[in-house]
Amino acid sequence: MSKARSKKNGTVLYDLEDHVENNDAEFKLVGDGDIEKISSILGQSRSPNLLYIGKSGLGKTANLYGIAQRKKVTIDGTLGPDETRLPLHMIDRRYLVLDTNRLFSRNDPERIQQKLQEIFAELDKPGRHVLIIEDMNDWLRGIEDNQCQGMIPSFINQLKRGSFQLIAMVRDEPGKNNLARILETHSEMTELFTVLEKKPPSKDEVLEIMRRSKGALEAHHDGLHITDEANEEVVNLTFLYPNLRQYMREQPARSLRMRDQIASTFVSRRQSRPQELMELERELEGITEKLEAGDETPELLAAKATVEAQIDQVQEAWDKRTHELGQAYLKKRNLERDLQELEADIEDEKEKIGESFESEHGRTMTDKDMANHKTPNLKELETYARQARKELADADEAAQAIKSDHNTQLTLDVNDIRAGFSEMTGIPVKDLNADEATKVMGLDKRLKEKIYGQDDVVDTVSGAIRRAKAGLKDPQKPIGSFMMLGSSGVGKSYMAECLADDLYGDKEALTVFDMSEFMERQNLSRLIGSTPGLVGFGEGGKLTNAVRVRPYQIILLDEIEKAHPDVFKILLQVLDKGRLSDEVGTVDFRNTVIMMTTNLGQELSFDPNRTSRNSRDDIISAVRRIFPQELINRVDDFMLFKSLSPENVQKIVRRELKGLNGMLAGRNMEAVLPDEDVASLVTDKYREEEGARQILKFINNNMTDQVADIVLSHSHDKSGGTIMVRYNPDDDRFDVRFSKGGGGVIKPFEISPDEIRPVGGGGAGGIPGVPGGAARSAFAAFAPSFH
Repeated sequence: MSKARSKKNGTVLYDLEDHVENNDAEFKLVGDGDIEKISSILGQSRSPNLLYIGKSGLGKTANLYGIAQRKKVTIDGTLGPDETRLPLHMIDRRYLVLDTNRLFSRNDPERIQQKLQEIFAELDKPGRHVLIIEDMNDWLRGIEDNQCQGMIPSFINQLKRGSFQLIAMVRDEPGKNNLARILETHSEMTELFTVLEKKPPSKDEVLEIMRRSKGALEAHHDGLHITDEANEEVVNLTFLYPNLRQYMREQPARSLRMRDQIASTFVSRRQSRPQELMELERELEGITEKLEAGDETPELLAAKATVEAQIDQVQEAWDKRTHELGQAYLKKRNLERDLQELEADIEDEKEKIGESFESEHGRTMTDKDMANHKTPNLKELETYARQARKELADADEAAQAIKSDHNTQLTLDVNDIRAGFSEMTGIPVKDLNADEATKVMGLDKRLKEKIYGQDDVVDTVSGAIRRAKAGLKDPQKPIGSFMMLGSSGVGKSYMAECLADDLYGDKEALTVFDMSEFMERQNLSRLIGSTPGLVGFGEGGKLTNAVRVRPYQIILLDEIEKAHPDVFKILLQVLDKGRLSDEVGTVDFRNTVIMMTTNLGQELSFDPNRTSRNSRDDIISAVRRIFPQELINRVDDFMLFKSLSPENVQKIVRRELKGLNGMLAGRNMEAVLPDEDVASLVTDKYREEEGARQILKFINNNMTDQVADIVLSHSHDKSGGTIMVRYNPDDDRFDVRFSKGGGGVIKPFEISPDEIRPVGGGGAGGIPGVPGGAARSAFAAFAPSFH
């Protein structure tokens, strides 16, 4: 009895073997699955019924359907040499699946009871029957919703009689696991059932499933070719990043779904714009950039003309193919309309013939009667209909051929998988292309190129992360947890930003929490979610939602000492178990790095009577007096950020200037501040207790604003130029001059007093209290050295 026939007959059972036979390609059991374990349980004399538990997507259904498929090929004699044969007691069993949705389709307990008796009658027929409930969770919910509590004792009584055996699949959901509840539904459940947990498949098993199933996906897309390397990359990525929010199910379902989504997007885009055309357009763009930069060689001009001609040729061919497909579609649509009209006319003609026949013979016309009483008009209409159906089939075949011809030229490879995965998950392609071990091995070197004067801190962080990536750390905990000590402006927050950029390939992979917002206990709900009955319940908390949305990131808890003590209890769960629960569910923190900043004891850093070692010990002692010992014990390391030397601050200023020039590059401009002016600025403005933040703020307020004015005033001039800046320590300001053109090369120049633009406040281009002439004279004194 096939599933299709069972539904027509109104029954809520369908034969699993018939279903597998009709969907043979869908149910290919890879390896042995849980054949031996399931067979053993069904063969027991006690507790011979099975509660099959596991997360959604692990393959519970596929395993049971695979057993039915294995039975089919065993009987047919087509079982492969490496495939395990079913035990004899599994072959003579009949496997019937309960259609739970159909059983509870109407809110009618009397009808449900009637269906239940039909189920028992079918299962009581001669033979050994196994009933399969695909979702025990939904089955119990249907019983409750329809007030059919007597159904459970009825099933229990039948199972005790041995009328049939039951396999019930239980969907294991973190925080919503109903296994205990299922076992408690009847006192004899534990006596009648054996629990079997479906273990996640290995990487090799998932890869084999991907290989066996790729043919169906290629056929679905009319000729798409998926390389073996692409399949391997999907599996590698879904195993490497196991906790992304895009996954709704477990392996192998997540790999199958990810490949399906990427393949569909890939084909859709290539069908709207061919790959060859996109590659030619990128090539033309590169040639055009070189020509605009002044490299107008004959070879480059010839290459441009050639590529443009190729683009026109490919575009013309593509437009022709699109037009052919459009015409085929129009023909199909017209034929469908004609066929609908013909079929309507045929029905009308048959109705007239039937009425005439019934009037003449006094009975309803049969199909045989109709065949013998066709009118010439009906025969003509049926001839037209047959012709229309043939033309419609031909038009559909022509349209499919056009699409298939294009798809057979499409190959989904590793690069396409990475690009699609990156787009779906937000993980940059460059991060996916890099080997995980290579990325972390050079972490300390790359961080030191960005973070100045804190080599010890960088070494500590890098070492901890390397240990975690090498598997030499508890896998249930976050990648790393650090408490960053030191005064303001020494790079604590910047360290977190750089680590996010390097470790996760994106500066946005950083969530910052100002812990002063959580000083009061009532504000904790904003962090981990509200309790039942309060506003916001069911929406999750800021911390849990941040990691739920982006599991791979840095969490920065700024000024942690200001948080309410209950926050520390929350952190204990994260640091110790790598997870945290709110009212929505459990969130995995194992792929995060937890960083905390505190200014506790910073005044000790500036005490000239203390050594560096003593300062560190005293600061950590101050921290220990504030935070609970259990939190201290769970932090991987304490990192003391040193006060910055003037030389390090100069490097920071140059780094900021480099960043500014990166933004100016698009305008073909460059800002230049001589090294001696950088040194003078740092000597004049840097205060050890303030860190680098204040001097950067001074630059931003007194130089960057004026650079912005110059950029805006020359926004329509594409030739660019050099923005030359000097720091004037006497007047506490910057002086700026724009030199048009020159490609950013600075040359000695003469400065007219009228061209000097003083920066640093004061209306009309001056400084309050300083006459304009005095300002110009001061600048003129050191203008010759401006180079």
